[in-house]
Amino acid sequence: MILAGGALMLVLAIGLFPAAALLAALTALTEGGMAALIVVAAGGYGFLLIRRLLPRSASTTLCVLTACGLGLWVLSSAVLMVGSAFTGALKAWVWWPVVAGGGILAAGLGRKSLERWRIRPGFA
Repeated sequence: MILAGGALMLVLAIGLFPAAALLAALTALTEGGMAALIVVAAGGYGFLLIRRLLPRSASTTLCVLTACGLGLWVLSSAVLMVGSAFTGALKAWVWWPVVAGGGILAAGLGRKSLERWRIRPGFA
């Protein structure tokens, strides 16, 4: 959904303002890429919590989407609590390692689950 919004922004910017196409393309790539990284990191943190709650028979799509949603809630709650408790703690040098850690968790923990994930033909 986030990437679709970035693509829509790019198409509208190119159609309405052709002179700003390069700026719109760079903005869509950087913002969309950062948003995708944060969703993957959130999925890593969410998968830590959700893998014991969902039954083994649950579909992989349900597991991935639930882990991403739960992880986004955890990350947003952490940002709210840290930002409210400590002045100046919402800096890039604090949060990019948190995002990197979530990405590493997502790659490590979700690797085996995603190997059995098959998208139905005609779905995409």
